[in-house]
This record gives sequence, structure tokens and C-alpha cells, in this order.
Amino acid sequence: MVQLQIVFLAVFVGLVGAGAVTDVRSRRIPNQISLAVALVWIMYALTDNTGWQGGLIVAVIVLSLGFVLYGFGLAGGGDIKLLTAVSLWAGTELALPMIATVAITGAIVSVAILIHARGISFFSFQLLQPKAGTHARQLYTPYAIAILMGAIFIAGSKAANLFNTLESAL
Repeated sequence: MVQLQIVFLAVFVGLVGAGAVTDVRSRRIPNQISLAVALVWIMYALTDNTGWQGGLIVAVIVLSLGFVLYGFGLAGGGDIKLLTAVSLWAGTELALPMIATVAITGAIVSVAILIHARGISFFSFQLLQPKAGTHARQLYTPYAIAILMGAIFIAGSKAANLFNTLESAL
């Protein structure tokens, strides 16, 4: 059973990774990826004895807050759907550290994109001068990269728990 759970965790990270790649390339996260992440979670939950209710609770909260962020134009719909699907995996025990991981990684990615777009020179620090042809509206943060880091955190934590369970059983 543990081997199957490890496979599900690997598929989970692979799917979110595919979402990050498509987000970087096309500024879109296909709905099929978010749906697949949720479906693999259902299969994982059937093999996991810790319960599935926590995952649903966290996902509903994330989706609700995501609607608010989307309404204010602060997040994209694909990002919200993918983060909601990933939240299923976090459950209540990993939700806050996962959100912190996503937020910190997202901030780092955003700052890196801003620095690149503004063409900062280490000698003149021309932060207020965008590169020729670059406008603030053109700046885009592929947030699925940050969501992928949250997924890796979740999978790593769950895998460590599975291995600890295996070790203690032996």
C-alpha cells in the first residue's frame, strides 16, 4: 500500500510540474491538470487512513479566498484552480506551511521577474526605468512555479511520514 501511495505522490508532483511548465510557456494552466491533481488525490485518499475531510476543508477555504483574489484581479483563475487542487493534498496539517512555501516562492519569482523586466544594473540601480518596450501590464508571474514548490513540500512531508511508518513497522 505504501508503494502505491508513493506512486500517487510522484504523479501528483509530476502533474503540478506540468502545470508549471505550461504556465511559463503559455500563461495558462489547463483545467485538465487541476482536475487530474484532484482525481489522483481521491485515489490517494482511498489508500490513506488519515482521512480526507481535512483536505476538503482546506480546499474549500482556498477556493473561497481565491474567488476574492480573482475578483480583485490579484490572481488568475488557473492559479486558483491549481492551488485548490493542491490544497486537497495538504489537508489541515500541512496547509499553513504549504501556503507559506507558495507565498515565499511566489514573492521570490515575482521579484526576479521584476528585476529582469526593469533591467537593474548593480552599478546604477535603475529600478524605476523599465527596459525598452516593457510595460507594467506586460509583467506576468507564472505562479504555478510557486504552487509546484508547495506541492513538492507536501509530497516530501507525506513521503517522509510514509517512510517513518515503514521503518517503525520493521
